[in-house]
Amino acid sequence: MATCSLILLCFLATSYTNVLGDDNQEFGVCYGFNGNNLPSPRSGIALVLGVKNEDIPTLASSQQAAEQWFNTYVQPYVNDVTIRLIAVGNEVVPGQYSDGIVPAMQNLQNVIHNHGIGNLAPLLVNLYPYFAYASDPAHVRLDYAQFTASQPVVQDGNLAYMSLFKAMFDCFVWAMEKIGVSDVDLVVQLTTVHLARTYNKNFLDHLLNHAGSPKRPLVYIEGFVFSVVDENLKSAGVEQAFGMFQPNLQPNYNIFS
Repeated sequence: MATCSLILLCFLATSYTNVLGDDNQEFGVCYGFNGNNLPSPRSGIALVLGVKNEDIPTLASSQQAAEQWFNTYVQPYVNDVTIRLIAVGNEVVPGQYSDGIVPAMQNLQNVIHNHGIGNLAPLLVNLYPYFAYASDPAHVRLDYAQFTASQPVVQDGNLAYMSLFKAMFDCFVWAMEKIGVSDVDLVVQLTTVHLARTYNKNFLDHLLNHAGSPKRPLVYIEGFVFSVVDENLKSAGVEQAFGMFQPNLQPNYNIFS
């Protein structure tokens, strides 16, 4: 998915008490800015604040640069806005900014820690079952992509997968374990499917039921769907119509009933 030119915000559908902390909330929705008819921002929500991809090299260059970013985008708002997490970039790896991800995260983490408002944070990962299905519908079943399969579709040893989302999630878990990392929580930052109502409703039910995954059955998964509203300035095609709402806030579909 194309990154937006402005800071990406992911709004949480439930309230938070900790700023930049770790809390037991599961579901949110991302607000993209690639539109010229977007509704006015709402208050009373928690959010994930995203660093623009093009700002990553600057933040990676020094802790002073990260401090300046923090003082511009975070410090003025910490008393009025519940900022749950800061996401450094979106769809950066692989790419021209990938080398800066780790130092940028380290510099920001040091800044947050120095301000006394940061706890241990999860790793955010983008999972896109729709694009896997759309790119190869002959081999990726629709029910597997939409949480509607009634029997396991993929069997990996003793782990059975009835949904592509869980398989993609566990692939990332396996990859982390491959390099010796097993104790980092994952948050699904962006996930979407063009046949949106069925997928997003089942995705919400999955999160709220704390269903976990075959490899991490006892770990609740927190996640965000994309996106709040349709964005008319995105490239022509399906991504213009990923919103749960039209810009006038008329719903495109309802996942809560």
